[in-house]
Amino acid sequence: MNDPGFTVTDDCGVVVKYLPDVPVYVVEGEQTNIKLTYPEDIYLLDKLFQLKTSCVDEAMSLDKLSNKVLVVFGGNSGIGKDIVDIANSYNAHAYAFSRSLNNTDITDIGSIKKGLDLIYEKKGRIDYVVNSAAILNKEPLIHLSIKTISDIVNINYLGVVNTSIASHDYLKKTQGQLLHFTSSSYTRGRAFYCMYSSTKCAVVNFVQALAEEWAHNNIRVNCINPQRTKTPMRTANFGIEPENTLLKSTEVAKVSLITLLSDFTGQVVDVKIQK
Repeated sequence: MNDPGFTVTDDCGVVVKYLPDVPVYVVEGEQTNIKLTYPEDIYLLDKLFQLKTSCVDEAMSLDKLSNKVLVVFGGNSGIGKDIVDIANSYNAHAYAFSRSLNNTDITDIGSIKKGLDLIYEKKGRIDYVVNSAAILNKEPLIHLSIKTISDIVNINYLGVVNTSIASHDYLKKTQGQLLHFTSSSYTRGRAFYCMYSSTKCAVVNFVQALAEEWAHNNIRVNCINPQRTKTPMRTANFGIEPENTLLKSTEVAKVSLITLLSDFTGQVVDVKIQK
């Protein structure tokens, strides 16, 4: 007959059952350990995992970008343009696409595929696809037209979906990476740009889910989460702000390129002002 084990009552009156032949291991604790005690803790832990972020090794050399092929949607200005310029300075082959540059519209998946096809025919491979395109209208929701609301959703979220679908086959061949952008407002909606905040929250959820879906093809999917960054879009909405309160777009671009060279997936990479 199997030994049923035994029970004891600890100092707090909790009944603890000990099972026979069940090994018990002791591991070193860490400050980041999380204690799961009550059923409600599962909900809290799930929320914390949703907000999980990563850092990159900023000492990593960008020389590894040499001969890599990058396609950047939203590469006409701001962070996207800096990604293209910096990558090319390290002998990469980076190409920018946008509505203003070459009539590429990320709300139209056919337009995206046309751009990717062009680069693939030219270079024979695509290692990385970056989508930094987004729009922000800092106005009360009731002041936004239905067309403006649709544009925000279509560019900031549907554009992410379109870019991802169109990039899949190319990145599968190279086991490359897809990189999107969220915003520091994704963790809590902000008044007067609720549409922007909510679409950026959607990007994070989408990236985390897609990274799991595409892991079997060794396609990495990540997103960059920069703090307030000096870009033409931000200046147009918030005006002139103190320089020391904003990241430079080149700093965000550099972290983005390091992320492309990293081997993790499904992560939100924070870019913060160094104090």
